[in-house]
Amino acid sequence: PEGKGEPPPPASKTVAIKQQPRMFVQLGAFQDQGNAQKLAQRLRPFGEVKIAPTQVGNKQFYRVRLVTGSSAEEADALVDRLESKGFPGGQIVVD
Repeated sequence: PEGKGEPPPPASKTVAIKQQPRMFVQLGAFQDQGNAQKLAQRLRPFGEVKIAPTQVGNKQFYRVRLVTGSSAEEADALVDRLESKGFPGGQIVVD
């Protein structure tokens, strides 16, 4: 019979793949998730919006971010576009 006396196949190995950092334009951080969702809704016409929860000390915040392209030039252009449409103060972040 085939396979008799052969060692079992090697166990599969899990390899961690590091994700590339992503670039965002952050437009606000709120303790009230509802406020974060309101801003996110207003930003949807500009692209993909993410609400990123984070803990600062013992307080929960919800960061509102727009996903940008992979270059600083694209992020800068998005910040300029947002400012021209009434959304000042965008901060470029890499996470």
